[in-house]
Amino acid sequence: MSKPNPIIFTHYDIEWCLYDQDRLNQYRAAIFKKCKGKVVVDIGSGTGIQALFAAQAGAARVYAIEINPRAAGIIAHNARRNGFEDVIKVIQGDGMEVDVPEKADVVTCDLLCCGLFFEPEIQVLNNAKRYLKPGGQFIPEEVESRVELIAAETHTYGLRLDYINRSTELPGDRPLTDAAIYNRSRFADDLSGWIDGDVVLTATQTGVANAIRTSGRALLAPGIYTGRTVSLFNPETVFLKEPIPVSKGQQYRMKLHYLGGGDPLEANIAVAEVAAMAPAAE
Repeated sequence: MSKPNPIIFTHYDIEWCLYDQDRLNQYRAAIFKKCKGKVVVDIGSGTGIQALFAAQAGAARVYAIEINPRAAGIIAHNARRNGFEDVIKVIQGDGMEVDVPEKADVVTCDLLCCGLFFEPEIQVLNNAKRYLKPGGQFIPEEVESRVELIAAETHTYGLRLDYINRSTELPGDRPLTDAAIYNRSRFADDLSGWIDGDVVLTATQTGVANAIRTSGRALLAPGIYTGRTVSLFNPETVFLKEPIPVSKGQQYRMKLHYLGGGDPLEANIAVAEVAAMAPAAE
């Protein structure tokens, strides 16, 4: 399977997610729903917060896999300080390569980014199928991605900055079409690692579209979805190579192709006006 370039998370990244309580309360609810009495593997454990949630929920054992040696040490300290040192076992290493001593009932992995860009959630969970018992479950179960055409602000600080993608919305950004689902990645399936979308959008405004904007959510457990939080599923703006004019009421077909976990700047995005249907013959 194709692999994206590795992303190394700093302590700043890990802490930013740790104190995003909206994000983690959603995960905590899903973990409490699925992990009581279970063997759990937490990949990319960071500070160990999801491993701690699983121990709180009554998991039998939790294997916390973390590649960063500093973070792995923090997980072990957090487990001891919370009285879970007999439940949480820390494995320092790459979640794509290490083994665990027993098969798991649940695998959890929070490597989510809007549009499934940047972070290798698909590749990690495809690989993690080898950890699961028959009938085992993932958290999250699936990710849904949407896309729309927008007129995006191009100048900031008196400079033109319309090459780099961004997850920050600016005051001049204006949606020009409705949004449509272009991908659902269900992690229990055998996913290729590539994202392919083919959607038709209807213009709600007349203007010049110079970017797409992706949004999304994840299904963590039945009835438990993520929403947009401080650090999760912030809409991703990716500038088009060439702007296109759009007219209110007109439809536009968009095709997207990129590697999950890859760089938005390397995504193939094609947009074309849908030809008007010929009138029916009398």
